[in-house]
Amino acid sequence: GERQVTVRRVGKLPLIGMYFHTASVADPDQASLLALADILARPGSGRLYKALVDTGLAVSVLAESELRAEPAGLLVWAELRSGGDLQKVAQTMTAIIEELLQKGVSAEELRRFQVRALAQHDRLARSPGELAHSLGVFSTLGDFRLLFLLRDRTQKLDVSTVQQVARRYLLRQNRTVAQFVPEELPPLKHARP
Repeated sequence: GERQVTVRRVGKLPLIGMYFHTASVADPDQASLLALADILARPGSGRLYKALVDTGLAVSVLAESELRAEPAGLLVWAELRSGGDLQKVAQTMTAIIEELLQKGVSAEELRRFQVRALAQHDRLARSPGELAHSLGVFSTLGDFRLLFLLRDRTQKLDVSTVQQVARRYLLRQNRTVAQFVPEELPPLKHARP
């Protein structure tokens, strides 16, 4: 089921994150998870970006599908302004994700992701240093060819596949919600007995 954790420490900006347990880098679902992260948080066009940053509820949003050899996660973060309303942001994030589960992603959102992903891979291929680094990273994940397999899988995605993956993983009972609540003063230290 859903888990929640709150950290209260000295700091300036409140944060809220949602971590959904998902698939490994080799799993066919990983391409859809990358698309979902982009559709949710892409600066300027992402659903969470529009709902939180454009409205002033948050300073920034981030979504990232972790690439690991073992099952990993999809992490969605929002950084709020000082004094921001964590509960309102959490409700908005949940509403946006649940709307995505009900209505799905659009063909245009998926197409934009695929164009960006292919352009990013093409830039990577033209930079020997970055390509060597990426091949090394994917080698540690099991096989350097996963880099190219993931590229191919992202280009073959369709809306229904992305929707199926969203409904498989982006569920309340499959997430951990973490909040950072900044405090002005450090916590009191207990005196020794």
